Amino acid sequence: MASPIILRPLAFGDGRRGVPLIMRLNTEPLLQVELKVRGRTIHVAGQEGIRNPELANYRGSPMQGFTAAGSALEAFVNFAKDNEFKEMGN
Repeated sequence: MASPIILRPLAFGDGRRGVPLIMRLNTEPLLQVELKVRGRTIHVAGQEGIRNPELANYRGSPMQGFTAAGSALEAFVNFAKDNEFKEMGN
């Protein structure tokens, strides 16, 4: 599955002006992930390994303060909003 987040610069007019764009795609939540190295599965995680409050609460977690649920997607969107990105629709 591709990322549900698209990051890209958006140019205006002659291309000398632009803004950063974050587009969140509407996708079904992941139920399971599988990590493969050279075609061999080395780890499988279910929902508790994908979204878990403990993922945001360990010391130094990049998600700390941005998600109570332990969702990387939610943390990223909240981080962007805290850094002056504006939501333009649902």
